[in-house]
Amino acid sequence: MAPFLGSELEEVLQKKELQLQVSKKGFSFTYFDHEYPASARSYYLILKGLGKWEEKFRNLSGDKENWEELKEFMVREYQKDPDFRNSVNKQIIEINDSEEKLREILDQQFFQPSHWKKTETSINYRRFFTINDLICLRMEEEEVFESYHRFILQLCEENLIQGLRIDHIDGLFDPKAYLERLREKLGPDFYIIIEKILEWDEKLPVHWPVEGTSGYGFLATVNQVLTNKNSEDQFFKAYRKVDPGHSDYHDLVYKQKMFILKERMGGEYENLWQLAGDLDLLEEQDDTRLKEALGAFLAGFPVY
Repeated sequence: MAPFLGSELEEVLQKKELQLQVSKKGFSFTYFDHEYPASARSYYLILKGLGKWEEKFRNLSGDKENWEELKEFMVREYQKDPDFRNSVNKQIIEINDSEEKLREILDQQFFQPSHWKKTETSINYRRFFTINDLICLRMEEEEVFESYHRFILQLCEENLIQGLRIDHIDGLFDPKAYLERLREKLGPDFYIIIEKILEWDEKLPVHWPVEGTSGYGFLATVNQVLTNKNSEDQFFKAYRKVDPGHSDYHDLVYKQKMFILKERMGGEYENLWQLAGDLDLLEEQDDTRLKEALGAFLAGFPVY
């Protein structure tokens, strides 16, 4: 899913806000400032009726190099041949004017445009908290790791970078395995720290091969030094004006965690519940009490 639409797909198509276009990069879909590349398998539909190009893309193998080469040839002819360019432009206009044709091509994509609020009930990828377009990479896959770190490692090898700060380490599928792979690439003496929130009595896992954290604990201590404790009563009175009932802090935290879990991260909550069923950890998949218990466990979890 690609939950970046401001309304449901049907409404977006009716308003013609999602449109097909062609550029030097090939075919893509535009939605205001966003741009999404069209899949290789949809090119033959876009070029339907345009002779050799329809056939070339219809018979395209799954080889990535062949696909890139064929797309480059097509773009080059589009730029140089006025007749072909006019035919393609006419085809795009017809597609954009037809919800049916546009849907047919959208069905051939590897993503499904959807309303951003849909993630509150269902989601099929990992993201940073509730920010839909901060999509987590599958860094546990060796190919992804190697591709993503190629330039960074080159800079480290050239001694242009002497240390790395790993952001949001808890968002990784396997933080320990990631850090071990990174340490293996950089050597035992390279400076690596991680961005991680620790509770006051929580310790950094000793088996993680890093020098430490980015310093949230230190900053919290410094803030305490710079805080005037004599102002506590004044702050408390000011807060009572905002919250006359003065909710218990721990109850308030628990309540807000449950709100986020159910109302904003319902998709992830449902995925976890389904995973528990797939792993045969549930006696009854439809037992709502067990699902509530899972939510209570998550909200009551003692560390970040």
